Amino acid sequence: ARHHVCIYDERSQSMFTGDTFGVSYREFDVNGMEFVFPTTSPVQFDPDAAHASLDRIMSFTPQFAYLTHYSRITHLEQHANAMHRLIDAHVAIAQNANTPQSDRQSVISEELKALFKQCLSTHDCRLSEVEVNQLLRSDIKLNAQGLVYWLDHPTEHGSTKHLARVVRLNDGQCGKCCQIPAWVDGKATRWLQLQHGMVFLCA
Repeated sequence: ARHHVCIYDERSQSMFTGDTFGVSYREFDVNGMEFVFPTTSPVQFDPDAAHASLDRIMSFTPQFAYLTHYSRITHLEQHANAMHRLIDAHVAIAQNANTPQSDRQSVISEELKALFKQCLSTHDCRLSEVEVNQLLRSDIKLNAQGLVYWLDHPTEHGSTKHLARVVRLNDGQCGKCCQIPAWVDGKATRWLQLQHGMVFLCA
């Protein structure tokens, strides 16, 4: 989402990624390896910016990523590559479903369900199909809705101004209060105040 800001903490080599690095449920962890997938929820999916933002995050060579949904993940190089593939897969599913006769959201939802099932099988996930469906039901619905919106609003995408903004915290800022601009559509409309490890959105 365009309103998310990524924060890189040099001391811990950690990137706080918002939704930019995807979604990961601890229930899907297998022998310490996480499963990560993109969120395309409405109304701001932009595949070009998503790819570029992943590359920008990885350019900092973080060791850990802290996801809004959910928690800390490692193995970032592998997950970044998987995220690139899955973003392309989401785009292909949406484009293939974009026909006049298609109930696009239903078709996309079923294809996403099949995609995740295949990926989780490769991941060696041991959860039952019922458990997997319960965990992913809301994400599949939201991703399908976002892809339909993306198909209907192509002119809103492809702008470099939607590339993720990464804020670097160095040792001089850790534990202190500082303010950084939060960019919305190219304008610093609000401020993020960082104080003692907490982040506040200020008017």
